[in-house]
Amino acid sequence: MGDAARPLIAQVAQRQVIEGTGEASDGDTIIVGNKKIRLVGIDAPELAQVCKNKSGNEYPCGQKAKAALQNLLSKGSLYCQTRGTDEFKRALAECWILGKGGSITNVNEVMVMAGMAFAFTKFSEEYTALEALAAKQKAGLWSGKFQFPWAYRESQKPTPPPTARPIPMPTSAAKCPPRRPYCKSIRSCERACFLLQDCGFGALDGDNDGIPCENVCRRRCR
Repeated sequence: MGDAARPLIAQVAQRQVIEGTGEASDGDTIIVGNKKIRLVGIDAPELAQVCKNKSGNEYPCGQKAKAALQNLLSKGSLYCQTRGTDEFKRALAECWILGKGGSITNVNEVMVMAGMAFAFTKFSEEYTALEALAAKQKAGLWSGKFQFPWAYRESQKPTPPPTARPIPMPTSAAKCPPRRPYCKSIRSCERACFLLQDCGFGALDGDNDGIPCENVCRRRCR
């Protein structure tokens, strides 16, 4: 890093710092050595994502976003200040390219302003103004049709199998207990006959004489 750039960056970089030569993994992820950095506050199309240009033709917008980020990274050394990690253990960071003559380019901001990434408002409102400007100017992806990356990821989740609908039971069967009750718990002959004839609890008529639960029934069931 040049001596002119270091004091200026040091004013805002009070957190852990990652420096080096960056390589784009996709439109919002950078690899520096063995470290993976997720550009904080922005979200770019997934690598496999396809969008439509202003003529209605499809193009690989995920690959185009990666190429745009790689082009930025090729212009100088990378300086990132981290803001913790994400669920995939990647460092979340705001990054700058330190170019020739002491120039400083904010990578997160440029990707949004170029229309190659979006403000990731689920986690931050930091880049919403730049996104609105890019949309107004129809920069990058905004010149055609696209699906926001988070909506695209949601659409790629496997659809759960349909839940099998239970076969409707007859009204009478719906009143049958799940297990055969004992005769000592049955208080009427009508109930005993219902359990025998409608629910199929044949054990209630132990001697097969057509009279269930003889403690409450003195007649055959109708």
